[in-house]
Amino acid sequence: MTSAVSLISAALLLLALALFTFLLMAAIVFNFKAGIRYRKALARQLENFRLSKMLTALGIDIDEYLSTERVVDIHTHMQRCGACENVGECDERLAGGKLTDDDIGFCNNEESLQQIARARATGKPTGG
Repeated sequence: MTSAVSLISAALLLLALALFTFLLMAAIVFNFKAGIRYRKALARQLENFRLSKMLTALGIDIDEYLSTERVVDIHTHMQRCGACENVGECDERLAGGKLTDDDIGFCNNEESLQQIARARATGKPTGG
């Protein structure tokens, strides 16, 4: 009798563990896919700002930027870009093509973009 109860208890525990493992894996896959969808939507939003052209001009890969920078920082960059009053100079500089991080003193995101460009050049993460 005790053996049967122990066996049933072990089977129920194993079943609960299997269910937990399955649900955990399903949650991870769901969150991963949700993250991809969110980053794609963020990329579409980024296209509406000069910031995307600025990143390209600085040699910063937009996909890498979207996957390595914190979302809150990306939103801050977009807000600063949208509030910029230097659009004429920005458009003029961006029309010239490639920029270096020393050429963006007019940009509201100057400090952040310099950190990202320099971190990219050294292979170190920016850490937000």
